[in-house]
Amino acid sequence: MKKLRDSQKNMYPHSEVKIDLLQKYLEIYLNVLSNTFVRKIYLYDLFCGFGVYENEGMGSPLIMLQEINKVLVAEKGNKIDYQCFFNDYNQENVAKLRKNIAKKIFNFSVDNVKYSCEDYRSLISEVILEINLFSSHEKAFVFIDPYQYKGIDFGDIKSLLQSKKAEVLLFLPTQFMFRFESNGTPESLKCFIEELVPYEEWPKSATGIDFIENLKSHFKIKLGEDYYVDTFVIKRDEGQYYCLFFFTSHIFGFQKMLEAKWDIDKNEGRGWCFTHSSDLFAGQKSSVTLKFEMELKRYLLSGLRTNKGVYEFTLHNGHLPKHANEVLRNWQNEGMLTVLKKDGEMAIKGSYYLNYQDWRKNPDKVTFQLNCK
Repeated sequence: MKKLRDSQKNMYPHSEVKIDLLQKYLEIYLNVLSNTFVRKIYLYDLFCGFGVYENEGMGSPLIMLQEINKVLVAEKGNKIDYQCFFNDYNQENVAKLRKNIAKKIFNFSVDNVKYSCEDYRSLISEVILEINLFSSHEKAFVFIDPYQYKGIDFGDIKSLLQSKKAEVLLFLPTQFMFRFESNGTPESLKCFIEELVPYEEWPKSATGIDFIENLKSHFKIKLGEDYYVDTFVIKRDEGQYYCLFFFTSHIFGFQKMLEAKWDIDKNEGRGWCFTHSSDLFAGQKSSVTLKFEMELKRYLLSGLRTNKGVYEFTLHNGHLPKHANEVLRNWQNEGMLTVLKKDGEMAIKGSYYLNYQDWRKNPDKVTFQLNCK
């Protein structure tokens, strides 16, 4: 049996941040779905580890079960059937996980927890097939946190998403990928990149952050406008960046992941912490804030835009409706922005309708006109 690295046995700070995002998203995700037509939710952890680190840190399987338990306790009943699937190629890890779970008390049957010890490449096709056979009342969340990137194919992520029934959270050791991008590039990295773009067309990255942005950009291009992609960057040491990539076909699920991200990094929503401020645009503006403001300005100047379009644009750019509302409010106060209702009349000041319900039911409730001198 291959000896485990210390980072696989003990929870390091960067792993704690990764688990924090998972916990915050699942807390929102499960509560939202509990009030919909969904009747069965599957949670897959395909590199589950043993659940509790030697330094007592809780791993992803225990976090999944904990969040399910919270929903069941709050509901005082079981409106939704939850199924968890935990896999690790290391049989010893799975044996320890079973014991760690048995020590806990949960409000649902252990029969709802399945275990396996399969190789990821053998397993992923089975998971894709299973999810593609789901009914309209079933949903899945797939967490892929590999020990390395070898064997992780973007085509698998795309196949999971095409069912329109799954969200995927993928961790990639992007620092190691960036390190070998130009020097001694291994075949596994070349194959990964060539799923996105011919290797010779891959833009060279100056920094680890550039590499992450290049990946995100090509993921978006490869998936198209019907899918949503965003990143959660984890800074381990100076100049060392790792990244969680979130994928979904559902715009509201995407908004909820962004909310979890911004809850952790309130200043820039990137993933690591900066000085927090209650007002995103108070004082010195961050580079992320300035970039979003400039891109939103270009978007509105390129033609008439409705609340539906601005809502989609905001999320695709990794920001929340409240961020766009604040920019629009500033412009409206400065006399740069006009907001019109369908009948051509002026909308009530400050009414922008950038939310999921209006996106669905009133996509052209208002139109925005930006006039810059």
